[in-house]
Amino acid sequence: MMQQLLGLYLLSLLAENRLGDFHSEVELMSLDKIEKDQYLSFPVQLERSLMEGSYSKIFIAHKNVPAPSYGYFMELLANTTRIEIAKNISRACPLISADAARKMLFITSEPEFKTFVDQNKWKLAQNGVLNFDTERNLIQDQLLIESDIETDGRQITAADLTALSYQEVAETMLGYAKELEKIV
Repeated sequence: MMQQLLGLYLLSLLAENRLGDFHSEVELMSLDKIEKDQYLSFPVQLERSLMEGSYSKIFIAHKNVPAPSYGYFMELLANTTRIEIAKNISRACPLISADAARKMLFITSEPEFKTFVDQNKWKLAQNGVLNFDTERNLIQDQLLIESDIETDGRQITAADLTALSYQEVAETMLGYAKELEKIV
């Protein structure tokens, strides 16, 4: 019972995004103790997934909690993870399709996504594109609004602009990976 409570405490620290406190608590435990106990290894594995950026593992783990009492904190962790992903999306992608953002946030229903968009005060254009950076994308906004503008004989679409966003995301992620390799 003691290990389950300690595991719940570790999970609550993750859910509150208190990673420093989480690491301090884990450092006080022996590696052998963590590996052998399902209640302690569960939050430690989740933290590894967070650090790797393997967010899908967080949402999958929600179905495989070691005890029913972990469900509440898994909901909080899922929400915290979505908020962190949302921050990164808005920083990395000036424009992104709503479908791509919904998938990145691991949101399955359209009403839930609409609520999330409203809570974050994101701008969702009628063509299904989220726009995060109005100053940087003033020209791109204009192109989205004025549908009759053409370039090189063809009309620019939201898909063209979203592809540009994906290129920026890929470059940013590669930069992060290189920095991470330097650290490790």
